[in-house]
Formats: sequence, C-alpha cells, structure tokens
Amino acid sequence: MSISRFWPLERFSRCISMSSTGQSSLSHRNPANWKEISKDNSSDLQISYTDSNHLIISYMSKGQNQILENFSLFESKKWLRAAVKGDSVLFMYKHNDSTRRFRIKFSTTSSQSSTDSCHDFVSKMSLHFDVREIPVTEGESQIPMEDSQMLTSSQQSGTSDDVTGAVMTLTEVAGKSTRSCSNDFPKAYESSNIPTSRLGLFMRLCLTDSNFPAFVEEVEKELLDLTSKKA
Repeated sequence: MSISRFWPLERFSRCISMSSTGQSSLSHRNPANWKEISKDNSSDLQISYTDSNHLIISYMSKGQNQILENFSLFESKKWLRAAVKGDSVLFMYKHNDSTRRFRIKFSTTSSQSSTDSCHDFVSKMSLHFDVREIPVTEGESQIPMEDSQMLTSSQQSGTSDDVTGAVMTLTEVAGKSTRSCSNDFPKAYESSNIPTSRLGLFMRLCLTDSNFPAFVEEVEKELLDLTSKKA
C-alpha cells in the first residue's frame, strides 16, 4: 500500500461526547464536545489517500507517528457522508448502530491556500462518497456543530454516540490482535466495513498457495516485533 495523494492539515477534531439518553447531543443546550489535535512547528498532520482506496489521517510528533483515522473506502457511499465548508470538512459515518463524527481543517501551503487544498481533496473524495457543500458566512470557515445535523436525517438510524473509545497505538493493536493482551478492543475496532461474504473462498485460495504459510509466519514475526516495542 502506497500513498497516492496527501494534503496537509491544520487541525483534526473528533467528537467524543454523547448525551445521557444516547440520542444526538448536537444542540445548544447539550453541545457536542470535540477533542482537537493541531499542527505546530514541531509536528505534522495530514490526510492521505492510498492506491488501495484507504483514507488515513496521521499525526507525527517527536518522531512518533500516530494514526488518528484509517478506513477503507470500499462501498463508502453506503456508510460515509461529508460536508465541506470553506477549508474544513465534517465526516459522519455509520458504525453498527451508531454514528462517528470527526472534522478536519486544511492547511495553507506554498502552492495552495487552505480552501484550494480542501476543494482539491473534495474533488477526489466525491468519487467515493457524497459530499455536501455548505455556504460560508463572512469570517467563518470551520463547520459549526449545528450544520452536522444536515447530515443526520438520512444517514442516522440509531444513536449518535462516540464509538471511538481510546485511540490505540500500533503496538496496542498488534498486541490485541495476537492475544498477548487480554483486554477487548474498543468499540470502534469491533466491526469492519470490508465485506466478508467471500472470505471462505479467499482463504481456501490462499491455503492452496505454497507461499502462503511462509507469508503468515512473516506476518506473525512482524506482529510480535511490534508488540515488543514501546507504544
């Protein structure tokens, strides 16, 4: 998997709140809370599109690379929607019976303004999922929370919870995947949008390949190597 395109970001925000009733917390009396990560002179924040149709948001700081979001865009029109406003994009996607929400604000580069970078990104992503444009009022770019309600009516069938849980490092994911850690995965890691209807056939084809056992062994070694590293 290699990166086909990437765009620098100024800020990444993830919705982390939910109401006591489990219903949408997007209101003036019960506003959503957002955890923000911003770029500075000693860090790098970007969103990348890979040749395998994955979307990745990564944050590099003090030599440590943290993956904030990473998901396949396979059949994303069915579960992912976005709204663009100025230089910012709000994402909402279904996860089981809940809806995850996060937003990004693009950064200005030497060759593009933040708004141009945002529109360049949207033109690429609109091939994969629906993107709605929201008019920008004077002096405003970041999408206010009430605008996200424009996306919920046709997409949201269950609660509007935060289903991310804690952000996991690669070491933690590797440890839980190899069962060297006993704790369960956070809710966001418990299901997949990647189809599994033909998984049995795929596995049978792999097992008939004489190279497959050696490949599995190398994967196991790499996972064990990751679990031995510090998070």
